[in-house]
Amino acid sequence: MKLLKLLINKKLFDVVPSDKCFALGLNPIMLCRPAMVKVPRGIGAGGANTNVNGLAYEALTDIKSTIGDRFKCLPKGTFHKVMIDMDWRDQEVSPMHGCRQPDEAYLDEENKKLFIIEKKFQQVGGSVCEKIQTGDAKRENYRDMFPTLYVEYIYVLSDWFKENCQYELKYLAKRSIPVFWGSDPNFKTNIKTFMEMKSEPH
Repeated sequence: MKLLKLLINKKLFDVVPSDKCFALGLNPIMLCRPAMVKVPRGIGAGGANTNVNGLAYEALTDIKSTIGDRFKCLPKGTFHKVMIDMDWRDQEVSPMHGCRQPDEAYLDEENKKLFIIEKKFQQVGGSVCEKIQTGDAKRENYRDMFPTLYVEYIYVLSDWFKENCQYELKYLAKRSIPVFWGSDPNFKTNIKTFMEMKSEPH
């Protein structure tokens, strides 16, 4: 709720009626960017509106305040520059599309572990399941770019994927790509526990 108030106070989002935007356990209050409040073809009309929902989902599922000091939070916009400056990045390897700006990234420098977190929000149909089919390829790309680090690639998904992308979720499980659900009230703690477990020396 502190994050909700902060977003509103900074005018990044407006509080709008429930028929305007998505809910993440905040009924009857919803979030939407002021310029994007109007949805011409119904809820989740796609295009720019879908992007707004995704941006709000990213903000509401931010885990920085939960992670603590053990992991270094890497800024989204300058992720690769920071990693180059820290001499972790193999500059001969190019990033795949979709690997240029991870939604969140955390580095355990002592144990040489890098955690990449990608978030996907969806509430209507379409070819959205394809977005999570490439998790293992992206993980390999990150591992090639950072060969001296152990890289974990993590998805945080909205509940829509549970019912509509069941095969994809099974495939991700088979490829050992963890999935966490943003609607789970404990998901931030669960991700932290997962990261701490994976950071333990083997």
